[in-house]
Amino acid sequence: MARYSLDKPFPERDIIFLRKWGGNELGFINADGSGLEYVRLDTSHGLKRFLYGDTMPGLRSYFTWSSDGKAVFMNTSKFNTGFPAMLEVDGRQGILYTLDSGFENLSLYGEHTRYVSVIPGTRQALFGDAHQAFPHEAVLGMVELDRETVFLVRYIENLASDEQIDLIIGPNPWCNEDALVFAYHSYANRTQLIKHRIVLYNILDNRESIVLETSANHPADDSYPSCSPNGHWVAYTSHDGIHLVHPDGSDMRKIETTSQYYENGFPVASWSPDGQWIVYHDCIDAELCQKGEMAIFKYNVETGERVKLTDEGVYPYWRQPAEAGSEIRLEP
Repeated sequence: MARYSLDKPFPERDIIFLRKWGGNELGFINADGSGLEYVRLDTSHGLKRFLYGDTMPGLRSYFTWSSDGKAVFMNTSKFNTGFPAMLEVDGRQGILYTLDSGFENLSLYGEHTRYVSVIPGTRQALFGDAHQAFPHEAVLGMVELDRETVFLVRYIENLASDEQIDLIIGPNPWCNEDALVFAYHSYANRTQLIKHRIVLYNILDNRESIVLETSANHPADDSYPSCSPNGHWVAYTSHDGIHLVHPDGSDMRKIETTSQYYENGFPVASWSPDGQWIVYHDCIDAELCQKGEMAIFKYNVETGERVKLTDEGVYPYWRQPAEAGSEIRLEP
């Protein structure tokens, strides 16, 4: 646990984002483009050590935001072990909660580019990762960071004994109160991709259904799937931008984006509470992409309307109402 300060309280807004990858400011804006405001975190002391260490300046994590607007969740790492973290805010003061000591035994890879997805209306958050040690099982877990509790851990079996698994969730993994969606990549020797799947997983009975699957000779690296609150769509990031597909694998669509997976700052979609819009970052042209200069956009999945919300920012998250998580009840 570490204490930190902010230059101002978090404002009451719809969307949170990083102003700049590697910076120290969070941005806030309403869905209609009004109320843009930035909040600077004091990262000069204890917070710096927990968020990114001494060798990586600035904030370099993906965030989700609690329904009450008072906590953000992210993944971080220390001593080559990953663990979830939560920044809780009270005015201009805050507390960073972590479970680094409890997660050392799990030995997770824990890159910064992983989501810790808060369940709306709670302080519980979902994470996905993989063991560093053989047999490299994929891990799906639930934490309550302010109680310093690992609430639930599920191990997803390997597809074959010689494979290594990586499990990645998006900012909005829940399709309904019982089922969630995640990406499931399998490798040989941690480098040779064998196949990757996006899976709809029923957490109550461990039942899986495949949303889509691609083999190693396919150029895609489908990641960060998020389910719309109405359960109609799964948005995910591929090598050429953001795609949409129904949970049964039908009606696949591509959203036109300039920023792509292997460029500086690939886009990830986060859903609006009504399931009609996604918000993501993109750049205006390829030259700005190469410089890492991004803007925040929202996109209507039914009409195709695209609206620019800001001239800068990356990895936005659309805050969900508390009732969106009211039916999600998990037991250890």
